Amino acid sequence: MAETEIKKINGRTLSDENVRTTITLGIHTDGLMYIFIDGKPVGVGVQQSVQSGDVFGNVDSNNTITLMGNLPNGNYSIKYEKDDGSVVEIGDLVLANSDPTPKYTNQIPVAINADKTPFVGANGEKGYKTGFRLSLSSGGESAQDGTEVTGFIPVTKNSVIRIKNIAYSGDTTRGMVGYDANFTKLTTGNGAALNAVFGTAGTDEGNGVTASKALSYYSHFNSDSLAYIRLCSTDINENSILTVDQAITN
Repeated sequence: MAETEIKKINGRTLSDENVRTTITLGIHTDGLMYIFIDGKPVGVGVQQSVQSGDVFGNVDSNNTITLMGNLPNGNYSIKYEKDDGSVVEIGDLVLANSDPTPKYTNQIPVAINADKTPFVGANGEKGYKTGFRLSLSSGGESAQDGTEVTGFIPVTKNSVIRIKNIAYSGDTTRGMVGYDANFTKLTTGNGAALNAVFGTAGTDEGNGVTASKALSYYSHFNSDSLAYIRLCSTDINENSILTVDQAITN
């Protein structure tokens, strides 16, 4: 079994109880996923890969850290070394990659800003924020109550987008815009209303999942320069799912 030594933090000795109650997972300023103890990143950061499946995880009441994503299968023993050289056994880190159940990556929580940092709302929303709308003509965002926008989600013109738990019929504040690799709106026309992409021309896959055709089907997205999309709706929330070229399975 592989072991990950978590070294002391800035020479500070923490009690066993403090160590056990302040473990979190998060993305550091260098863009890597770390285990944080007392707000400090420790151990070795895990590389993120937006297209291939980012690392997700949580720490339960038994101090078991569960991760899903781009890590080798196996169990990792998490330890914390105190100033006196003694080691505190924190718990097991269990990787779920060996589960044969098909996996998909929800691209909304891992959406990014134009500087490639995580896109987070004022209330901690991951990958989207409330109180803003998206202009289909300029691609810019502006304040508007009751509306949500996502960050930038990587795609190509041949990508098929699937969504679940996102309302898309109705008013014109529901839409999707394409951008190039420099996060500049494409010059191929205005963005598309969501009901045009996921309604009339989309495919009902059942289980509440709707898939679009390849994005190139819609004139605005039919460009070799397409690198990102953003969505705007009155119903994007923590249960909303969007995948790129992946089926949404239970």
